[in-house]
Amino acid sequence: MHACFEYSGVNAEVESTKALKVKILGIVGSPRKGFNTEVMVKHALKGAASVRNVETELYSLAGKKISPCRSCFSCLKEKKCVVSDDFQEFAIKYVGADGLIIGSPVYHSSITAQLKAAIDRLGNSLCVKYDMQMPRFCKAGGAVVQGLSRWGGQEYVVSFIVNHLLLMKNVPVAPDLSLSESPGASGQAPQFDSVSIVKDERALQTAFNLGMRVAEMAKILKIGRLALKDELPKEYFP
Repeated sequence: MHACFEYSGVNAEVESTKALKVKILGIVGSPRKGFNTEVMVKHALKGAASVRNVETELYSLAGKKISPCRSCFSCLKEKKCVVSDDFQEFAIKYVGADGLIIGSPVYHSSITAQLKAAIDRLGNSLCVKYDMQMPRFCKAGGAVVQGLSRWGGQEYVVSFIVNHLLLMKNVPVAPDLSLSESPGASGQAPQFDSVSIVKDERALQTAFNLGMRVAEMAKILKIGRLALKDELPKEYFP
């Protein structure tokens, strides 16, 4: 057995790493269902599914009702967001995943309003739930983005998503350098009224690679936390 598993408190699940399963959630931040961003996220999930014992799920914000944070501060008392809409479903899926693929089209050099509202409320509600001490979730995460032109603000969206992952105590993952010098998978969809991202083969290949790397890192992180469970603080096990 590898030395990193030779701890007295190792969970039985770690002793059989071949059976360890992880779940990768693909979040589509576009308000349009079935279009370019969703195609890229699906390719990333295909990459994740190519890794053994990986379960994937696609979650689209299209058609969902997630209001922006009202700054009502009711969550300070209730220890949860009191606004009842589709956010609760989003939060459950986010927290329950071992890895995340977060995708968004470029909107005004940033992510969509739908995605921003979802992660704003997620951060606020989790902070108050854990008394302003965000757990060390250690989820592997990757950013997927597409825009109208090759240099249409994709780098800003990738940066935003990476910063979100860091703020949530997660671990950002980049594609292999042979495919992209960006920390995310970026694509060009020049025809906004059609699924034109399919013409950007490099972007889809990079998304696949990113998904595979996120799944691999998710397994590494999950096994590592289990192997060190007797040594790590409780913040790693929310």
